[in-house]
Amino acid sequence: MATNKAFAEATAGSVGALFACLALFPLDVAKTKHQASVNDEVEKDKPAKKQDTLTICKKIWDTEGIAGLFSGLGPKAIHTVLSNFCYFYWYAWLKTFYEKKVGALSTASNLFIGALAGAINMTMTLPWDVISTYIQTSDDPTQSQWTVLHQLYKQDGIFALWKGYIPSLVLVSNPAINYTIFDRLKLQLQTSQQIKNLSAMQAFVVACIAKSIATVMTYPIIRSKVIMQANSNDKRDASMTDILKLIWHQDGLHGFFKGCEAQLFNTVLKSALLLMTKEQITFVTMKLLSTMSRKATK
Repeated sequence: MATNKAFAEATAGSVGALFACLALFPLDVAKTKHQASVNDEVEKDKPAKKQDTLTICKKIWDTEGIAGLFSGLGPKAIHTVLSNFCYFYWYAWLKTFYEKKVGALSTASNLFIGALAGAINMTMTLPWDVISTYIQTSDDPTQSQWTVLHQLYKQDGIFALWKGYIPSLVLVSNPAINYTIFDRLKLQLQTSQQIKNLSAMQAFVVACIAKSIATVMTYPIIRSKVIMQANSNDKRDASMTDILKLIWHQDGLHGFFKGCEAQLFNTVLKSALLLMTKEQITFVTMKLLSTMSRKATK
């Protein structure tokens, strides 16, 4: 039963995440370019120009065409499916195992399980995130993932595929916080409304609230990770601490949240679409697995 539930959660999570990724990908490209733009600002010692997401999208369209808005789509789609399948599988399996062996989950144990699942998943799938970010911040959005893989290997060897590992490891707290808040709000709503499953709209609203809180809490680390992974020779050897100091020196406290609006708009909507879709797919998948199991025992 635990394996079936974990598989259903993982399948639903990866399908929902892929749908959200494809639907919002141009916004993801714009958000990544905006977050990584500290390099030019520091070198030129000029104040940052405020740009909204749509303005950045238009600039990409004018300079790079439609290819620019979908740069890095291949590795990003692979990373999205793999990372979400792995994360949801381990998250669901560890939760079920804990409840069976120990008992009801506390908030602390839920956070720990979410972080552990995130750490396992991130270590396995980070190279695809590095490749996607590298393409999105390069001058040639049409280059293949294999070309980028070769370039990264020539620059820093095999470990180049795990650039930004430390901030990424810190950021496993983001989905842990997100899904813990989502699960708690979901449980409260189910109890108060006396319902078994959330509707699509209920799941969407609860997911928006949960992801907004998690994103704001971890955003400075998110931005430092993007800068470390960006296509920039002068910043590729900087540590997370170096990047955070650089941001503070350049823009002060405001700099830690540069591009946060785009991140919120993109990731909150993406997470909400993911969890809204996942709730429905999980329900259908569990029914199918249950039916197949009953037929197999006959």
